[in-house]
Amino acid sequence: DPLGSACHLLILNHNPPHRPGQEEYHEIKALYQHDPRFTFLSTKTGDEERSTNPIRQQTNDVIHTMDIFMKQNLIQSTYMMFMEDDWELCEHAMLAIYHVLRKATRDISNFIGLRVSYGLNGIILRTSDIPSMKRFFEQKKDKNHPPDHLAYYYMKSTNRPIGVYRANLFNHIGVISSLKERKRYNPGCYGYMYDWLQDGERYDNEACPHDDLSPCPSTKKGRRLIDFSIPSTHMERREFPLCADRSLSPEDARLSACRLS
Repeated sequence: DPLGSACHLLILNHNPPHRPGQEEYHEIKALYQHDPRFTFLSTKTGDEERSTNPIRQQTNDVIHTMDIFMKQNLIQSTYMMFMEDDWELCEHAMLAIYHVLRKATRDISNFIGLRVSYGLNGIILRTSDIPSMKRFFEQKKDKNHPPDHLAYYYMKSTNRPIGVYRANLFNHIGVISSLKERKRYNPGCYGYMYDWLQDGERYDNEACPHDDLSPCPSTKKGRRLIDFSIPSTHMERREFPLCADRSLSPEDARLSACRLS
């Protein structure tokens, strides 16, 4: 995993202490609370007033998440990715995210965000944009828009491009939505990033049929589609781009999704 040592997981429990169904959070905390790559925080003491409107409460929780992120000095990192607890990583997803970040930095240098999944889950932002996104949420929280819609409206308001990976990198294991469409279709692992996404956050296959990240350069030269949905041991090496660092070991080249020759 090329990102394993470069990631910090901030895991927030927004539920009051008396609310049932938190056993898994406490089990995971017991396993990893002494690992420096993990920070566990319970944000509710039990005395706070929670909104009776679930959408409003979710928005307040996201605002609180961004506030804690900044206060924990994680703003010093380069990127932040939102994750929700009812989604699980697909196989090889971290390798794919590494590929997306490298490619977006090269091809969409001024991106405001990257989409690798649905809802608020799998939205990658530069940490330098978190303060302005938090202000936007605070200004719009009374509009009763779900947090993922507010994230979309924020990104569109900046007039900077939203990078979209062709494939969904998370599997949805939840059944409840804050919207009325409770049984909304969610593409599974490596499903096409299109259904129920809004303009500008869908994968643009018409403009980028030769690529796996949109928007994409107009030239097809050097474009590659890497299929992370198959075991890496079965990937065809010719489908990988050449490694920029030719001193990498064969194993590091595999983890970096590139080839040495």
